[in-house]
Amino acid sequence: MKHKLTTGAFAKLTNIPKHVLFYYDDIDLFKPQIVDENGYRYYDYHQYYLLSAIRFLKQTGMSLKDIKEFLDTRSLDNLKIVLESQQKTLHDEIEALQQKQRFIEHTLQMMDASVDLEYNTCRIEQRQRGYVVQSQFPHPLDFGHFVENYSHFIKTYKLQYTNYIGITIRTEDIRNNIFDTYRQYYFMSFDENDSRINHIRESGHYLVLYHKGNPSDLDQAYKTIIAYADTHHLTLSDTLYEMPLQSELTVKNIHEFITEISVRIVEGETQ
Repeated sequence: MKHKLTTGAFAKLTNIPKHVLFYYDDIDLFKPQIVDENGYRYYDYHQYYLLSAIRFLKQTGMSLKDIKEFLDTRSLDNLKIVLESQQKTLHDEIEALQQKQRFIEHTLQMMDASVDLEYNTCRIEQRQRGYVVQSQFPHPLDFGHFVENYSHFIKTYKLQYTNYIGITIRTEDIRNNIFDTYRQYYFMSFDENDSRINHIRESGHYLVLYHKGNPSDLDQAYKTIIAYADTHHLTLSDTLYEMPLQSELTVKNIHEFITEISVRIVEGETQ
C-alpha cells in the first residue's frame, strides 16, 4: 500500500474525524481509494483536494445530499450553477447578519437616549429624513382588531424585529377626541436601500413627547401635544407617529414602558 494513507492518517491530514470519513463512505459521498480484503480503508493523497471541495461546499450551506448530486454530475457548467446559487444564499445570510447588527446598534442607541429623557412634557427636536416600511390599509383601523392587523403587517413585510413597530394616528382624530382608531403600522428601516420602503418621513422640526407608563394610557399625552401646539401657534402635519422605545425587551413593569409620540411642525416658531 505504498503512498496510501490509512483512515487515521488521512483523518489527521485533512483534520476531519474518522467517523465522518466512515459516514461519507456509507452514503457514497466520498469513498476510500482502496478497501482491502480485510475491510481496511486506504486513501490516496490526491483525494485531499476532493474532500476539500466537499468541505467548502458544505461550509457554503449545501446539504450533503445536494453535494453528492453535484459530484455525481459535476462539470464546469454545473459548478457555475451551484456557485451562483450559493453566492445568493451567502448574500442573503450576510444581509440578515447586517440587519441584526443594525438592530443591536439601534437598541443600544435607544437605551442610551432614554436615560436622561424628560417625560410627559413637550419638546421640539430636529429630525432627519426617515425611511419607513408602512402598512397599506385603505381605511382607519380600530384597536379591536389590533393583534390581527399587527400580525398581518409583520407577515406581509417579513419583519424580524417587532420591538420597534409603531402606529400612525391622524392629528385631526386627536383634535376630535377620537383615540380608538389609528391609520397605519410603520417600521423605521435600518437601511435606506431596503426594498420594502414605501414611505418617507420628512425631515424637519418635530414636536415630541416621551410618555413613561402604560401605553394604554396615552390619551392625555396626545391632548398635551395638541394643547402645546395651540398655545405656541404651531401648525402640525396630519400624521402623529407613536413608537415604543422601551417595552418588553428592556423592562418588566408595563408602567416603566417608554413611548415616543412625534409630529412634524408644518408652520410656527420652533426656536
